[in-house]
Amino acid sequence: KSFNVTAYKIDNNLLELQKGPCIYIITQGHGLIENRNYKRILSKGDYFFMPYNANKTTISTDSSLEFVRCSD
Repeated sequence: KSFNVTAYKIDNNLLELQKGPCIYIITQGHGLIENRNYKRILSKGDYFFMPYNANKTTISTDSSLEFVRCSD
């Protein structure tokens, strides 16, 4: 079975993340992941799992942020 890797870059912006199951990996910069029950600062090297049943989740930055989404 194969998987897909999609690269994203946001500058001084906010993006609603796609539901999983998938893994997001921060490759450059820093930002904030947030949903109704959770908030965490992210920086290069951080990664997180996005479950299929996750609430609406956003990722934002006040500078520049690059990350990849790994999914099937």
